[in-house]
Amino acid sequence: MTKISAGIGLYYDRTALDLIERTQQGIRLDTTFAPDGITPTGPAVETLFTCAPDSLHFPRTLNWSIGMERKLPAEIFLRTNFIQKRGVNQFTFINTVEPDRSIYLLRNARRDHYDSFEITLRRTLARGYSLFGSYVRSSATTNAALDYTPTLSIRGPQAGGPLPWDAPNRLISWGWLPVPKTRRLDFVFAVDWRSGYPFTSVNVNHELVGSPNSHRFPDYFSLSPGLEFRFRIRKTYFGLRGVAENITGHKNPLDVNNVVDSPNYLSFIGTQGRALTARIRIIGSN
Repeated sequence: MTKISAGIGLYYDRTALDLIERTQQGIRLDTTFAPDGITPTGPAVETLFTCAPDSLHFPRTLNWSIGMERKLPAEIFLRTNFIQKRGVNQFTFINTVEPDRSIYLLRNARRDHYDSFEITLRRTLARGYSLFGSYVRSSATTNAALDYTPTLSIRGPQAGGPLPWDAPNRLISWGWLPVPKTRRLDFVFAVDWRSGYPFTSVNVNHELVGSPNSHRFPDYFSLSPGLEFRFRIRKTYFGLRGVAENITGHKNPLDVNNVVDSPNYLSFIGTQGRALTARIRIIGSN
């Protein structure tokens, strides 16, 4: 048996009030100093965020998808899905650099592209046990990858690149299986692997170096196995579950030194580490 489904939709985004708010925060002055921290290297640079409200239009996104579901031998269910999203008239700031002055004008100039293909396999076993696996290949790009803010932000011309959450490859799997020769003990696991998120390099003056989001974090990986013990108190069944999160100790860094002038450039900071978690859940009652 095979089922095919498809859909299409045109969506108008909500008003991005936080971007409008940036144009109401006045003028910023930036002064760069010599290494002694006292001597200015030049005049203060004026930064102004502005917009012309009457010239703005509602951003919109056109989404369409097509999918297929099919039952395979051995009670395995296959699902594939393709999604395409095209966002136009998205809000972004376009910068104009003048001598000792930078002007950021809010315009409907951003275009976002997203494409993804997903394949999923799932098998349901006796007594409700199951195995699940999903792989996604995707691309999320934009023609305006820099997010300018009135406070300290990247200085440089607006340019295209991957979106901050772009992860071209992702694999997720989880399962729930009985432990052999036991009646109340189950084995559970979860696996999450994906490409690292992109980031942008800057120099000591916070100026763009290279293309936006042209570098990436290392791949993320987490394997979390566990056991669940089922027991009953009066007429209610409970499950006590213990899980070893990220049992392999994969570093999965949280931040990165992206300043090219730093001796520690491209060094990654912070790790996820291992953790042991426990929880009790109510299964049901009779």
